[in-house]
Amino acid sequence: YKVKIKSIGRSEVPELNDEWAQSLDEGYESLADLRKRLTADLIKVGEADADARLRNNAIAKLIEDNAFEVPGTLIENQARNLLNNFAQDMQQRGVDLRNIDDNFIQMAYGNMRTQAERDVRGAMLLDQVAEMEKIEISDAEIDEEIGKLAEYYRAPVEEIRSSIEKEGGIDNIRNNLKTRKSIEAVIANAKVTEGEWIDETVGQPTAAEAVTDEGEKKPKKAAKKKEPAKNSVK
Repeated sequence: YKVKIKSIGRSEVPELNDEWAQSLDEGYESLADLRKRLTADLIKVGEADADARLRNNAIAKLIEDNAFEVPGTLIENQARNLLNNFAQDMQQRGVDLRNIDDNFIQMAYGNMRTQAERDVRGAMLLDQVAEMEKIEISDAEIDEEIGKLAEYYRAPVEEIRSSIEKEGGIDNIRNNLKTRKSIEAVIANAKVTEGEWIDETVGQPTAAEAVTDEGEKKPKKAAKKKEPAKNSVK
């Protein structure tokens, strides 16, 4: 083989100093200020990630400890919903669904069905938790949630409310809030332990490892930060 070198380049990075930090047009007063804000943002993201894992582990433990027969129709419906969402996502990525092999579709559907069963089982268990805890969602809580959506989308509250009502989304908001409160009730009655941070690139623990039985203490999967975070449930 013969190779002709057309050019040789060298990457040059700016010097990390106050002048460079101020040039970013993000309102940083100095390099120290930039580091401080980035650290705060990373901690906030890490805490949110650890909190989400805690809830996922709690639901996984709830499902694991409460086996019961799930109606096949509900599983099939949820599996189709998951498969349709997957297909729409592929289309948005530019994939021509007509060129997809049938074996791949069957494999994807099998995976979706396994997830669908867990989804349905989890939803039914959380409904039971809501009933036992007498969880109700007030109109004020729905108004507050719509207000948050309006703030997020930077749109008038009434415009967001009108759009949601046209699509019948008020019930969805009510159900989402009810599910959220049910999960909080599960967390409130669980035994949560602190654990050291584990590098998630090494490998993720299973639900049984992250959510242990009474009397055990195992390190949980936490966010990438030095502070210990709640992520283990008993």
